[in-house]
Amino acid sequence: SIVFFAAAFLVALHPEKLTDRLGRVLCPALIALIFVLFAGCLLHPVATQYGSPAAAYARLPAFEGILGGYQTMDALAALNFGAVIAMNIRAQGVAREQDVQRSAIRAGLVAGGLLLAVYAMLGHAGALTGAAVPGLATGAEVLTVLAERLFGKAGLVLLAAIFMLACFNTCV
Repeated sequence: SIVFFAAAFLVALHPEKLTDRLGRVLCPALIALIFVLFAGCLLHPVATQYGSPAAAYARLPAFEGILGGYQTMDALAALNFGAVIAMNIRAQGVAREQDVQRSAIRAGLVAGGLLLAVYAMLGHAGALTGAAVPGLATGAEVLTVLAERLFGKAGLVLLAAIFMLACFNTCV
């Protein structure tokens, strides 16, 4: 834990360099690892059809999804993220405010599209895993079962790397 948070602290000390450190290395690595897990799910599905959603999601799926997303504090942190993104755009040499705004909108659209793809992949994998192993309570349990069924112990290492990179990026 000390090494993890010390590394996150050192990276966070220079927010103007986040584009180089997170955007060019860690985030693409995270997406690649998630894609490996999803590709395994496509090539060797753990079930032939989706399982039934949990009761709360069956009644009000959008509400539950927004509530779950809000608990990650993404909505509250969005203003801070926006300031850091604008700082990074300026650090890349973009000076005019209108160009900074245009670049931020473009970056937001790309990031939103990638997040949509990642969450669609995770939703598909979770729905299949839920059908194969009913009664799993959390997404972490679902992904653990999926990774181990697809790749054995190597899948658990893959999942640990995914969680570590995701948490590191969020921590920074």
